[in-house]
Amino acid sequence: MLICRHRSVLRSATVLFLFSAALANGQSVMPPNVAATAGKIVAGIHGSFEGRINYTPNRTMPGGPLVGNGDLGVVMGGRYANQPIFYFGKTDFYGVLRGRMMPMGHLSLNIPALRGGKMSLQENIGPATISGTLHSPAATLAMQSWVAAKQNLMVLQLHNIGAQSMTIQSTLLDAWNTPGINAIRVHENELSGLAVSPDSVQVYLGNRVKMEADSRGQKPMNSSFAFSGRIADIALFRRAMTGPGLPPQKSIFVAWHLRHLASHALQQVSVVSSSHGAAGNFAGMQHGLIRLGVLRIPQRQFTVSAWIDVTKPYENSFVFSAMANPYWPRRFPYHRGLSLRLNNGRFEAKLNRTAVTSRNRLPMNQWVQIAVSYNAKSLTLYVNGHAVGSTTAFPTTAQVMGSDKCSIHTGDKHLPWDGCGPNGVLVQRVLGASANIRHGTLTFTIPAGANVRLLVAAMDSHDTSDYRAAAVKMLTTANQENLARLYAQHTQWWKGFWSRSYVEIPDKLLENQWYGSLYVLACCSEPGDTAPGLWGNFITSRMMGWQGDYTLDYNFEAPFWAACPTNHAALADNYDSILLNWMPRGRAIAKHYGQHGLYYFTQMTPVPGWSDDPSHFLGQKCGAVFAAVDCIQRWRYTRSAVYAKKIWPFLTGVADFWDHYLKLQNGLYMDINDAADEGFHRNDVNPAADLAFIHLLYQNLIPMSRQLHKAAAQRRHWADILAHLSPLPVVSPSDVNEIYVAPPSRTLTDLLGARRTDGKLVLRFAQKGTGWANRNYALRFGPRKRAVITASSAGMDSLQAVFPGWQIGLESSPKMLKAGRDTTELMRIWYDANDSSSFYPAAAAVGYNPEKILRHLHIFVQHNAFPNFAYNIHNGGVENEATVPTALCAMLIQSYQKNIHLFPDWPLNETARFGNLLACGNFLISSAMRSGRVGYVKIISNAGQPLRLSNPWPGQSVHYQIVAGKQGTLSGTVVTLATHAGEIINLRAGQ
Repeated sequence: MLICRHRSVLRSATVLFLFSAALANGQSVMPPNVAATAGKIVAGIHGSFEGRINYTPNRTMPGGPLVGNGDLGVVMGGRYANQPIFYFGKTDFYGVLRGRMMPMGHLSLNIPALRGGKMSLQENIGPATISGTLHSPAATLAMQSWVAAKQNLMVLQLHNIGAQSMTIQSTLLDAWNTPGINAIRVHENELSGLAVSPDSVQVYLGNRVKMEADSRGQKPMNSSFAFSGRIADIALFRRAMTGPGLPPQKSIFVAWHLRHLASHALQQVSVVSSSHGAAGNFAGMQHGLIRLGVLRIPQRQFTVSAWIDVTKPYENSFVFSAMANPYWPRRFPYHRGLSLRLNNGRFEAKLNRTAVTSRNRLPMNQWVQIAVSYNAKSLTLYVNGHAVGSTTAFPTTAQVMGSDKCSIHTGDKHLPWDGCGPNGVLVQRVLGASANIRHGTLTFTIPAGANVRLLVAAMDSHDTSDYRAAAVKMLTTANQENLARLYAQHTQWWKGFWSRSYVEIPDKLLENQWYGSLYVLACCSEPGDTAPGLWGNFITSRMMGWQGDYTLDYNFEAPFWAACPTNHAALADNYDSILLNWMPRGRAIAKHYGQHGLYYFTQMTPVPGWSDDPSHFLGQKCGAVFAAVDCIQRWRYTRSAVYAKKIWPFLTGVADFWDHYLKLQNGLYMDINDAADEGFHRNDVNPAADLAFIHLLYQNLIPMSRQLHKAAAQRRHWADILAHLSPLPVVSPSDVNEIYVAPPSRTLTDLLGARRTDGKLVLRFAQKGTGWANRNYALRFGPRKRAVITASSAGMDSLQAVFPGWQIGLESSPKMLKAGRDTTELMRIWYDANDSSSFYPAAAAVGYNPEKILRHLHIFVQHNAFPNFAYNIHNGGVENEATVPTALCAMLIQSYQKNIHLFPDWPLNETARFGNLLACGNFLISSAMRSGRVGYVKIISNAGQPLRLSNPWPGQSVHYQIVAGKQGTLSGTVVTLATHAGEIINLRAGQ
């Protein structure tokens, strides 16, 4: 398959040439209009796909064209033109029972006329659309798809540009590739759809299937839970029983008619007639069962009933099973879901980790009605209408929000979302053609030359409580006129998004990736929606890597590093919500482990919920303070008192932990028994990255407290910690041992040789313990023809003290700057499976050779980025989207120390210009440079902070003019100016 990205390089080159010529001739160059310039650039950026679309489904980032609105993401895939597939994912589709991110489902098209054909598609980031053709020798279908910016609606426009009519079958399928259970499908007038949930499970009668891992993934495992006898009249109600009788018929959720099941649903089981209707006849065979389909048990309350005739009371015989299997590597084999079984003849029901068993055995060889009822408070067993056992031993709200990451109590009204993963629907409708609906499939014909629109609505209970009605209304009210309005609103939203800033550089591959990365982030992160997990909302598999959760030792934080410097702070608006929602759990964890304040696990999940990953801290104490870094960066960029007030409870909770955890030894506060990276040494002392984050926390809590007029009494203690906190561990390479995958006695000098290490200083990973985590030295120092992605650390390294820790920069001491540059040189993780998103901006922040940074960054993108601007890196998801934006921004502007520096690490022989990049203090800056000469500087002061700018014209005075205000001349290596909120300041070299 040919895949590439392209744009109008000639136009861009012409613009830069004219700009460069003007600078060279000493002409006055005025800043271009930011919105117009950005709009022209993105209009020409496309990801191109020819032939087949591979890499979908995928447990990591997909390779197909993608669109999204921050909540709903859609990825196009399909190996053949006659069978394109659209995968649907939502940022909030995290299963409480499953402990993982799950797909919503997918839309599968069958187009016989295109059999043997190919796809020619483009992902257009400007208007956020996928367009192109599906074509065969006999037919051509033009298409355009987009996800409405403000509605969870995908519109697929289809135009038959061939000479013959074209018939299309359109089927919505769930994550298990099934059309759902017929009784709970959406089928209203012209609509067809199905119920979906991240906590949907396979439902079995008479046994259950477990999953066992093999080298290729999952396979059914031999089961020994067989039932012997007959089961009939199985039904699931939406209501709990309140007396001896079953709930009313109108509350039936699903009633299974065994005669109507397909033959493949029966496994070593026959269906026979009985006095209670059709019954499954189970002979106690090890693999005997009936597959009832995929559904989500009602979580707030329910009743399950059946008639059973037991012939042999096996020790553990399943009657009914609706459980989430513990997938490989089966680290949490806890019972998750609902089961009804016989335990040595006694009737037993188990809901998650809570069980109840009847006092007496069931009678043999006669029909008995059994039922289990749940009302969010109690689980009760009934036999022939009489209660025979009950329990209320469910976890409390405090326990679910506490330190036990496996505690579940669905239906609890005191928990967010009643403790449940969301319910949802996918619904489709054809507009512009008549459709026949059969078994959930829409069949319609497009005449030659005609157009139709296929609409898919994707809603869940986190969007609105009446999500099904909302989805149905969205489609039933759709017509040509309001779809045109919706598309106009959609394009206007994206136009506004792109209007906020621009970057223009000669390397068009990197320039494209700057915009493409922002596009991917905008597709999966939107204010008011759930923050994206590891893979955003581009979820195509039930087995997404690392559960798709929030991993706090860089993965969760990294995508948002790109938000503020690019002037897209809104991309991070949803970041803080999960940190604030987790505070009750963070306090409970701290209390459980004898700590103070907030103590977070390495993996977070939406609250409530738990992770299928059994790890807790991996030896690290950094989870919450690493998460705090993004909050601090945003406050430094914006200086917003409103934002400071929002995050103050979280930041002070994190400080409370470190106020008590740090140990004062020999006049220095020490961070002891803390792993510098995931589980390398759990007794490390003073990990460099952690020290940097702790420094950053206290450095900013003090001025933030003054801004909010809070915590005056605590400032003295915070200042004392800050003044006596251990320094970063800067040492000679000969003092770096304890290197990962090397004998503990070997040093960095031993491994790399004296020629490379003599005279250098490096940041040790930790003062004591882990020295260095680098691996694969031959690849890092030897010749390479392409970027070979290798793993160094598991996500944390000492250079993160520079970025995102902001403790070393251009204004640091010569010793610290040298340590930062030498560490960059010896670490060389240019093509890393984890740390690239922090390594490149850190290299720029210490002024490392900019030509090398750009060269390696180009290779990194060239060999590892998909044409959809996501990355084909197994270990990394949306966090890699920060790599190019943060690196380029750090090369063009640095502002986290005292002064703002323009083009601090840009090659003198390279032209560059940018518009409205954000600097700390909430200054929007536009500028341009050629051959080391800055042409203009335009600054918008959003917050009215004092301006401190490293003189862009060293040795010259600086003329300033405030729009509609005063003007004057400034001089010195650093120019300062008092500003007012909203002022626009133009600067140029003085005469």
